[in-house]
Amino acid sequence: ATGETFSGDPFRTSDHLERKFHTFNTAAPSARPPAECSTRWSVVTTINAPSEAVLRAANMKGWCMVIVADTKTPVDYLQNMGLLTDDQSVHFLSVDLQKEMILTVGQQYSEFIKAIPYEHFSRKNLGYLYAIKRGAEFIFDFDDDNIVDLVEDVM
Repeated sequence: ATGETFSGDPFRTSDHLERKFHTFNTAAPSARPPAECSTRWSVVTTINAPSEAVLRAANMKGWCMVIVADTKTPVDYLQNMGLLTDDQSVHFLSVDLQKEMILTVGQQYSEFIKAIPYEHFSRKNLGYLYAIKRGAEFIFDFDDDNIVDLVEDVM
């Protein structure tokens, strides 16, 4: 630690790396076909309205996304995102659905879910488990307030 307040300003650059980036369409992905995404998932928690970062991730071809809601997440989040609730590539774990999960996943997992506090970043663990249970082998963990340039060769 430097003892300095974080500013977010870049502190170094690299001119010797050739980087290839996706171009993203931040339009609502509801019109696109369901993703073939049995192994590649993005996971995010949010208490905000849909952000550019979430829309970018939702538009990644061949990926599924799980959005883990919290008590402060807008209840009309998917509608604000322009998504239909039957979009098979975007999965929204509302607080109500998380409570239902406690009743359906068995005692071992239900105790784990109950132990994760609301209004805490650790709720993202539900998203990881949800994705892994559905075949995720690669998880892109991101924050809804940070926009990341994604390298095409990896994605």
